[in-house]
Amino acid sequence: MEIGHLTALGTLRIGQNELVGRVPEELGLLRHVDLLDISSNNLHGDIPASLFELRSLSSILNLSHNSLTAASIETIGQLQNIIAIDLSNNLLNSNMSIGQCQRLQTLSLSKNAMSGVIPDSIGTLGALQSLDLSSNKLTGSIPPSLSKLHLQLLNLSFNDLTGLVPSTGNHSLVYLDGNQKLCYLDGDMTAKNGDFGLARLLAAELPEQQSISSIHGLTGSIGYIPPEYGYGSKPSTRGDVYSYGVMLLEMITGKSPLEQNFGGDMNLVKWVRDNYFPRQAHHVIDKRLISATTDAICEGVHESNTEKLLLNCLLIPMIEVALSCVAQSPDERSSMHDSVLRLKQMKETYLRNRSTMYRTRRG
Repeated sequence: MEIGHLTALGTLRIGQNELVGRVPEELGLLRHVDLLDISSNNLHGDIPASLFELRSLSSILNLSHNSLTAASIETIGQLQNIIAIDLSNNLLNSNMSIGQCQRLQTLSLSKNAMSGVIPDSIGTLGALQSLDLSSNKLTGSIPPSLSKLHLQLLNLSFNDLTGLVPSTGNHSLVYLDGNQKLCYLDGDMTAKNGDFGLARLLAAELPEQQSISSIHGLTGSIGYIPPEYGYGSKPSTRGDVYSYGVMLLEMITGKSPLEQNFGGDMNLVKWVRDNYFPRQAHHVIDKRLISATTDAICEGVHESNTEKLLLNCLLIPMIEVALSCVAQSPDERSSMHDSVLRLKQMKETYLRNRSTMYRTRRG
C-alpha cells in the first residue's frame, strides 16, 4: 500500500531507520497527521512543498539528521498549528518565513548551511521558548526583536553574528561563542560563564517555583518530551518532571538528549540507564565537570578527597534524582517538590562537608 493512501493516519514515526532516496511527495496527502518524524535516515533532495501545507501538523515535524535541501522552505509559515520543528543536521541554505507559526515553541535549524541575517520576524513568535540556529553561516546583527520572546534556550554559536543578546526577561541558556561556552543569564540578564549545572545547584537558593518555570519551556522540545506524549497523553506536571530529569542528565553527562553518537534508538535517558552504576558513576559523568569543579573550589585539599566528596555528596545523588524523574511510567516519577527538596538537601550536605574538609585541612 502506498503511504499516500493512509489518509486517516494521525502519527507517523519512521525515524532512525536506513531509508534512502527522497521524501515522498505523497506525505502531503496525510491530511490528518499531527506528528511526522522521519529523522536520522539517509534521505536527500528537496523537502516536498506539500509537507508545509499540512495544516493538521500540530505537534512535531522532525526531519533532522538527513541530507535534505529545501527550495521552498519559505512556505513553512503555513504550518500555523505546529509546536516543534526540527530540521537540524541537513543541507538547508534558503531563507524562511515563519512569522505565522504563532504556536511554535521549539525551532531547531542547527548544522545547516543557512546564510544571511536572522529574520526579524522570529521576534513575532510569541510562544517560542527554544531557538537553535547554531552552526550555520548567518551574518549580521542579532535582531532586537528577540527581546520580545520568553526564550528558555537560545543557541547562536558557530555563526558570524554581531551585537548584544537582547534581554528576554527570563532565566535562559545562551550559547554564543565559537568554543560553545555556556552563558547563564540570571534574573537581571547578567551573563555568567562556566558550568551551568553546578553553578545553579550551589547558588544560595533554588526555589521550587523557579525550577518549574525554568523547565516549562523544555516540555515541548524534541529530546525532552516524555514518552507518554507520543501516545496521545495530555501535558501534565509528571511530563514536566520528566523534562526536568532529562535536563539534569544533560548537565551531568555533558551529552545532548539526542546525541548522534548514541546510534539506533538510543537516547540520553536510555544510555544513562544502561551505563550507570553507583560504584562506576564516572562512566556517565562529564569528566570536565569534575576537573573544573575540583580545580576551582577545592584548592589546598587533596584532589582525590575533593573528587570523592563531589561524587558521593552531589553528582551521584543528582543522577539518582534525575533517574527518578525520567521513570517510564508517569506514576513512578518523583514529584517536582520532592525532587527539588532532595537537590536542596544534597547541596546543603555537600557544602557542609566541604567546609568541614577545609577546616580539617587548615587545622
